[in-house]
Amino acid sequence: MHQAVINHGDRECVSHGERRLTFREAWQRGIRLANALLAMGLQPGDRVGVLEDNSIEAADFFHGMAIANLVRVPLYPRNGLEAHKHMLSHTGCKALMVSQNYLHEVKDIDQQVESLERIIVRDDSYEAWLSAQSDELPAISVDPDDNFIIRHTGGTTGLSKGVAYTHRAWLHAGRDWFYTFPAVEPGDKCLHLGPISHGSGYQYLPTLLAGGCNVMMDHFDALETLDIMESEGIGFMFMVPTMANAIVRDNTARGRVFPKLKCLLIAAAPISDATTLAAREVFGDVLYQGYGQTEVLPVAMMGPSQWFADVPGSQPLRACGMPLPFAQIQIWDSDNNEVARGEVGEIVAKSDGQMVGFWENEQATAERIIDGWVKTGDMGRMDQNGYL
Repeated sequence: MHQAVINHGDRECVSHGERRLTFREAWQRGIRLANALLAMGLQPGDRVGVLEDNSIEAADFFHGMAIANLVRVPLYPRNGLEAHKHMLSHTGCKALMVSQNYLHEVKDIDQQVESLERIIVRDDSYEAWLSAQSDELPAISVDPDDNFIIRHTGGTTGLSKGVAYTHRAWLHAGRDWFYTFPAVEPGDKCLHLGPISHGSGYQYLPTLLAGGCNVMMDHFDALETLDIMESEGIGFMFMVPTMANAIVRDNTARGRVFPKLKCLLIAAAPISDATTLAAREVFGDVLYQGYGQTEVLPVAMMGPSQWFADVPGSQPLRACGMPLPFAQIQIWDSDNNEVARGEVGEIVAKSDGQMVGFWENEQATAERIIDGWVKTGDMGRMDQNGYL
């Protein structure tokens, strides 16, 4: 990240509405936040929770936590107090940073989470507080195998599990997300419709490292999204299928021009043929689809030349991608044996960006990682042409 600042210091790094920061400005804010957190007694490797929407301040947290070598633990808005308590408690978070608009969601939580020593509220005093911190880069050593982030699973089968990623694994995951995309060039812009604490966050660091600008939206609205795509000249973005469906149904979508759009990634859930084809009509041949899950990602991807191809023996529109160069995919039966090509079974995968394991849950880790393969729990098949 520091190298990107050296190379692109005066280029635009992050924006939210009318607020815009250069790489140098964003880095200085990250340094100040890192120093503030360290001055509170936090030590490298300590976990810090965060509850926020996309904003300039969210970028501060992303940068500052990396500089201080602290471990981000994103909480998810509207998850509920019990879920917040669980995520903070089982990861042993010592601090929580929360935006003013979500303070009501964590009322009195410091009295209910034993490890939590302080809550930092980003209210109207935040800017003055941040400006008062040291702007000297702290002398913190970061090892590639130190923990970088703990994200949580959806909790559909019980309490959500913490998925730990090292700095190395996070960089590998970013590399793999962008491996088949058109190149990110300095000045390209990546639009974040969803929180960078969720799926969109995987695009934040690769964009930054290449000298691109991360454009933040703190809520989703189809018309606003289309307007920003045009006015900002967006080059990269991520949508879940429901967002894509809402946008292509907007009456103003057709007839717009997106000359700088290189890659629109649609992932995180299945997408219907009708939405896919409508999105292609609106945006052109810039659609990409990827597959993975929090525990192991990405492992499959396809761009427009694969997604909309006529391939005998395959149904590309019904596929979720093809194996990425740095990932391995197999289909297993219930006894963990690989099935014949074309047969249905459980999708298992390996990648350089997969999780280290579930946070402090050796039993769950052992159940999900078999000889290095992550069992996804998803059923699928690999056809003769390599479509998953």
